Amino acid sequence: MALPKADKKRAAAANDTPTQEKKKYEFRFRFFGRFVFAQHADTLDELEVWAINMTHNPDVPSQPHRPVLTAPRGFTARAGSIVPDLKVMALTCLPDDQSKDRLEHCIWNIDGYDITVMARGGFEWTNKDVLLDFEKLTVGNTPVTTLNALEAQKSPISSRVLFNAGRGYAQSLFGHAVLMVRLCDTPISDEERENRAGEVIRPADLVEVTLHVDQPLLILRFTRRDGDGPASSIALQAEETGDDVPIPTVANFSNVCRGSDDAPVDEEFAGMYEVLIDRPITRERLVPFHLDGLGGPDDCFVSAYLKYKK
Repeated sequence: MALPKADKKRAAAANDTPTQEKKKYEFRFRFFGRFVFAQHADTLDELEVWAINMTHNPDVPSQPHRPVLTAPRGFTARAGSIVPDLKVMALTCLPDDQSKDRLEHCIWNIDGYDITVMARGGFEWTNKDVLLDFEKLTVGNTPVTTLNALEAQKSPISSRVLFNAGRGYAQSLFGHAVLMVRLCDTPISDEERENRAGEVIRPADLVEVTLHVDQPLLILRFTRRDGDGPASSIALQAEETGDDVPIPTVANFSNVCRGSDDAPVDEEFAGMYEVLIDRPITRERLVPFHLDGLGGPDDCFVSAYLKYKK
């Protein structure tokens, strides 16, 4: 039986209505400090971020580093989550009431944990060119690691963050000019600096991983690397704005020390090579020589990239 004219119009209007896209929520994770951004050669749609134990090799002069996670208290769901180790006030202005949610920050010590960001969809890089790459730093050495190197016992890795989704972007936030030199060849002369002017690089000291997810709650699953104790979690809550353009919920991972002695040679970077099985001896490892000095807030922010095999 034919539809009445009014029903035909309603049916046509329904067919013409565009499909409404599902709202996305944005979460952004920032990494500062001694991290290795690692990908297995067979699973490049995943990312592991390793916080390095910088005192693992006693031949490398380094102060202890403490990997921590920081997030605004107003965007953490507290029921059933890991209790923070510390709470601090952020250095920020309060132009309106909305900023109060970002004023107090929670800090968790993540040493000894594997953390899985519970989101799927595949990871990819939008830019990693400025990350120091172990494949280029280890000429004549094979930059591979095995499962043994990832075990908790006597491992140079103090904690791991695992991503199965998101986009990674590496950048040089402070823009320091650097020459890579063998540790045993430092310090270098002014003449060598001039002769190698074309080799100057500005390595990444900040990496951001951004995720767009369907739900306003993102779970970070924690398991002890030594297998002791139950799994636990931290839940991050997205900001509800009602707008089409999401405001990111930002959490920071850092793995830094108390400061350096302002020496231009980043000797501490030599400790990053400990994740490699076939690694150069300590004195022959390439490390950053800062042409514009070292010290201040960017003491040990330079990180690295590794594509590895088991």
